[in-house]
Amino acid sequence: MSGLATICVGRRGCGKTTVSKNLLNKRPKEMPVIIYDVNQEYLDYYPEPFLDFEVFLNKIVDPKIKHHYILIEEATIFFSTASNYEEMRNVLVRARHTGNIIHLNFHSFRSVPKNIYELLDYVIVFKTNDSEKSVMDKFDHPVVIAAFKEAQQSEDKYFNKTVSLY
Repeated sequence: MSGLATICVGRRGCGKTTVSKNLLNKRPKEMPVIIYDVNQEYLDYYPEPFLDFEVFLNKIVDPKIKHHYILIEEATIFFSTASNYEEMRNVLVRARHTGNIIHLNFHSFRSVPKNIYELLDYVIVFKTNDSEKSVMDKFDHPVVIAAFKEAQQSEDKYFNKTVSLY
């Protein structure tokens, strides 16, 4: 399986963790995982002790990490400083060469850096607390905007839609 990058964007309690676990279950069985799990919700998948942010970041930027499923539950944390931003950008750029699958969960479209968004393959859109204007100002992809509108209008609090950015 070649590398790819996906984000889930949705407010708390909308089902991001459930969808993320479903995707983990669909990965090739031999594919190891590395998970940044602030809330300890993925212990069945990654029973390792919780790592300090900097230690985790150093682990995933190691060029020897290949063909892994890397899940970051609270991705906003990773983009709080310029150096971390560049490191994560490099992880995403190298995903196709390393065969890594990168999966990032965000609570809001506002939290997703534009230059990160441009490196993604898929966006899984849930209900968010973003305004339509803020999403349209930041992301000009018509399929993402349509999925955002559909999620906001849905009566289903767990509504989600996966869109390809190709």
